[in-house]
Amino acid sequence: MKKLLTTSLLVLLAALFYPVHATNVSGNVSGIWTLANSPYDVTGDVTVPSGQTLEIRPGVQVLFTGHYKFNVFGNLQAIGTEQDSIVFTRAFPTEESKWWGIRFLNAGSANRLQYCVIEFGNASISGNEDDHGGGVYCINTSPVISHCNFRHNSASWAGGGLCAHSCTLQIDSCVLALNSSFYGGGALFWDCSVLVTGCVFANNNSTSHGGAVAFAPTGQLPSIFTRCTFVNNASPTLGGGIYCNDRNVSTNSCIVWANSGPGYQACGNITYSDIQGGYSGTGNINADPMFVDTANGDFHLLVPFLERLSRKLVSVV
Repeated sequence: MKKLLTTSLLVLLAALFYPVHATNVSGNVSGIWTLANSPYDVTGDVTVPSGQTLEIRPGVQVLFTGHYKFNVFGNLQAIGTEQDSIVFTRAFPTEESKWWGIRFLNAGSANRLQYCVIEFGNASISGNEDDHGGGVYCINTSPVISHCNFRHNSASWAGGGLCAHSCTLQIDSCVLALNSSFYGGGALFWDCSVLVTGCVFANNNSTSHGGAVAFAPTGQLPSIFTRCTFVNNASPTLGGGIYCNDRNVSTNSCIVWANSGPGYQACGNITYSDIQGGYSGTGNINADPMFVDTANGDFHLLVPFLERLSRKLVSVV
């Protein structure tokens, strides 16, 4: 009864402060979503059909009123700015209002997510990979993803924040934090080649393998992580930070620190990185990275990493 009253109060408060002039959307969508017509209330599954494009302008809010999918068969161009992100989130602070994530399904070649916040997605029903990718799921599609924040997303099977299958991805300057799944709390890559640059994976959780990132057991395509930070991720089985699954993974100039779980925090061909506990490979160090404020999630460095790395290398010459 107490839980029911609390949920009812949250819904009532949300309704009191909810924007009156929202634009309801469902079914097939294309064209341009503008700030003037924002927020866009998703009242059913939405689909960008093959051969069509939906452009979402900076500052737009896309609010899901239930467990609905954002399917993309054509092209989605959600391009925000540093000052005005595009936000995909639930409409109400309840479990029932969590949505099903953006799902790129054999989509077009011009998909792009830039300066987007993707939160409270939940891929929770088994079957046809519907339990993959709480925030974003890609299959045979290669969207460019940059400066995005994936947070509070979950998947009952794989890739709490992001899951990609048979893709070639570039992911740049993104944050994946507080996501969870069975396999790959922050992200799972399956038969993919990925280049991940300047990203932060923090406080993600897997109940099996790969607290931050996991690779599926098939496919030998090369993947590279460079200038990334993996911190405070957890897995009870293997790979608190990264679980490679014998894939062709390279890690360069990264920090892997304070992740929990048995086995290595990281794996693959690792060079010029700071790995807690140490790791064999060219130029690797094992030293406190000196984050600004881990308690409040500020994983910037008090001393730039490359400067500290150069100091360490000079000290051992």
